[in-house]
Amino acid sequence: MKDSAVFKVIKPGLLTTVQDLGRRGYERFGIGAAGAMDPYALRMANLLAGNEENLAGLEITLQGPVLEVLSDCVIAVTGANLQPRVNGKDIPMWASVPVKKGEIIEFGPLKSGCRTYLAVNGGIDVLLVMGSRSTYLRGNIGGYNGRALKKGDVLEKGEEFLSLKRKRRLAPELIPTYSGQISVRVIEGPQANMFPEKSRE
Repeated sequence: MKDSAVFKVIKPGLLTTVQDLGRRGYERFGIGAAGAMDPYALRMANLLAGNEENLAGLEITLQGPVLEVLSDCVIAVTGANLQPRVNGKDIPMWASVPVKKGEIIEFGPLKSGCRTYLAVNGGIDVLLVMGSRSTYLRGNIGGYNGRALKKGDVLEKGEEFLSLKRKRRLAPELIPTYSGQISVRVIEGPQANMFPEKSRE
């Protein structure tokens, strides 16, 4: 096993993928941008873990994975509240958390939101595809072999950008709430008058 190996997937969760902030400029070729659905949460996770904002982390949807830690590192968990735990003990979200080789990272039932982000110092190191490490599931490219994580996968991390001397925590006023209430702006298209009034409503 490589020295850079950082996590082994014991259980993959419902849908856990490697994502950064996305792959831009290839839409005209039919390649989606992919990237984190909640870019703010991923950026904050990276900064808390001592990374640059765009390094790849794990995007966890609705149900979390179980990960074995393969080397000492610092992690940060942000986004939806999936009640992260290390060796059965709750850990804070929106904060840097040191973990040690042999420990187990797992998650509880979802409390709020939809997608949780886990960053590790050094970032998740997978092959760059068109300038991004994001998983594009429909195109089967990027991330970990172009797919969601599976049991037995081993993830590697890159070199540390910043060696954390002390723990970091995001100020409470900067932490978003995931209440499920959203506002969507609607703009009428050029064919709006072709629909009956009831449909437009």
